[in-house]
Order: sequence, then C-alpha cells, then structure tokens
Amino acid sequence: MVERIGRCIFWSGVFSATAFYVSCPSGVVRADGHVKGPVGYEGSLEERSQEAIIIFEESEEIGRAEEDMILKIAVAGQTDRFAWIVPFPSEPKVTPADGKLFKELYDYVAFRLRTGKGVVAKKKGLGGGGFGGGEGGVDVLSREPVGVYDVATVRENEPGALNEWLDAEGYEPIENGDDVISEYREKGYVFCCIKVSEAHAAEREEANLHPLRFRFLTGGRDSVYFPMKLTSLQDERFHVNLYVFTRRELNDRHGPFGFERRGFHSTFSDSWETWPVHTEGPGATEPRTAGRPVWSDAEHDLYLRDVAGKIPTVTSLFREAYPGERFILTTVGASYLEPADIRKWPSDLWIFPRLGSRRAIPLDARHGGPARGANATK
Repeated sequence: MVERIGRCIFWSGVFSATAFYVSCPSGVVRADGHVKGPVGYEGSLEERSQEAIIIFEESEEIGRAEEDMILKIAVAGQTDRFAWIVPFPSEPKVTPADGKLFKELYDYVAFRLRTGKGVVAKKKGLGGGGFGGGEGGVDVLSREPVGVYDVATVRENEPGALNEWLDAEGYEPIENGDDVISEYREKGYVFCCIKVSEAHAAEREEANLHPLRFRFLTGGRDSVYFPMKLTSLQDERFHVNLYVFTRRELNDRHGPFGFERRGFHSTFSDSWETWPVHTEGPGATEPRTAGRPVWSDAEHDLYLRDVAGKIPTVTSLFREAYPGERFILTTVGASYLEPADIRKWPSDLWIFPRLGSRRAIPLDARHGGPARGANATK
C-alpha cells in the first residue's frame, strides 16, 4: 500500500526575509506553499525560507531561449519526508546544486550596497521507493534520483489525471486547483514532482536541503519565466526573492511591461551606470560591456576582482556552464503578495528586458508568444 504524503509544496514564490534586508518574524510571514508531512503526522512542519537563482539566455530562434533555475528550501519539523511540485514550460534537466551559491550572492549584494557599487531602486514522506509509471491521462517523461530527492517529470493529458496520479503515488491531491492545473495542461506544461526522503528535520531545527538546478527551454526568446500560479492555492501572503542573471537590463518600471506593475521591485542591479569605464590601460573595457561582468573569471574581471574571494562557488558555476560570457545581476522581489491576486493573473511571472521605447512590445509578449497577456494586472 502506498504511504500517503500530506499535501505537496506548491513551489512558485520564493521567500527570504534576510535577502530583503528586513526582519520578518517567522510566525507572521510564510512562504509560498503548503508543507505537510505524511498522513498521521501531527507535529509542526513549516517552510522557513526559499530562494531562487535564475540564469537566462536569450535566443534569436523562436522557442529556444534557455533558463537555469536553482531552487532552495529550508523546513523545520519532526518529519524527514515531504514533497513539492514545480511547473515548467518544457521538460527540465534536473541536477543537484551547491547551497553555497545563495550565501555568496547574498554576501555579494550586501557588499555592493554597502560600498555603493549598485543601484538601490525606489521602493514601491514518502517511502523509500520511487515514483510509479504513467497511468491513463498522465505521461511520466522521466524519473530519477537527484541527490536526496526522487524526481519525476510528468505531463497531464486530461482533466483530473494529475490528481489521480498524485493519489496513486502517495501524495494528497491538489485541492481546489483544477482551474490552475488546466491552464498548465492547455499550454502543454510539465510538472516536476519531487520527493524528499533524507531531510532529517528535527523539531525546531531547520533542514537546509541541497538546492536543485533545473535547466529548461522557456518556449520563448527574450523573457525570463518564473512559476507562480500554483502559489495562489495557499491561504497566506508570501514573499519572493530572485537573483536574476541576464544579458540585458531588466524592465522594472519602463512602460506597461515593467515588473513593478506586478508588485515587484529591485533592490540591486549591476547596471551600466554603476560601474566606472576604463577605455585605456590595464583592464580597458568597451563602454557597451561595462556593468556586465564575466562571472566565470571573477579573479581577472575589472568589476568582480575586488570581490572574487567572496564568490568562488558562483564563479565555478559560470565557469562550467557559461565560460567567458557576460551577465548583469539584478535582484527581483516582492513582499506580502496576496494569493487571491496571483490567481487572477493570466499567466505565471514573466520578467521582460528593458527596450528602447516605452511602446515596444517584448517578443515573448506578442501574439503567439508564451508571455502574451503577462503584463495584465489586477
């Protein structure tokens, strides 16, 4: 008999009180999902923090933009078994990631803000077994162990099939979420279903699980994707904090496609305006590359060499995946988002590039694009 897992984590928003440089009591602020242990577990099991790192590569080819999304969660409670679900536009490649990435980026942003080199924007259970095979209206696209997790990627083909599959696998079905699930099904999205079996969370202690790295195609060309619609199924407000690496500056408040229209804001950006430009002598840099560091070579990069010792794990990640390439880092966050408001959104969160004209429409927001209608607000 399959052991029943008390509700899945609906991973979409990302909570990190310290990343906002504010103090939020854990009893007041909750993250994006409903975290519960197996049936019969009556102790406390709460999400304490979540963070995400996104590395985005645009594409000139339709549908070929690629994104790395690294997700982390910390929980506290008496159970070592729980689960969550993450929706994606396409089947992701899932690998473990190093938790040091988050501390290094936190320290980096804190240092830059402290020394003035950065823009401060205006404030506005699972048993030991794996997953079963596909049944009926659910296709199991992949299934494999990833670190301490068992990860299955599935696609729902007909209404109600995902909940039937979750029930058969020991999850509790997603309650009152048929409309949200149908949105993903109609767009052909997939769901990463992640079982955690070795968290070993003790009462009143945090279990800092190693992050997971998801690499996937967004289905678009120029805009960053982050899943949020499943967040609307929770009851309490939540916070989001993202470290976003892109080739171009992000649109915060420029025209109708700025992310501030969604209630988000930026506390920091490695933008062109914040960096001195040396056009002669050692370290000479063309003005067009200023503010776009080569993260894979922090020791020699004009803008990162003073903090290279703080970000060795970040440097290693970029050296492995993006050698010699330039990225702008921008923090994107929001406080006390209302789940009921998120449910009214026409899509997940899409973050657009800053364009030359306020009337310009990002490629992915145009007719036929994956982010069409994403700029609509309440």
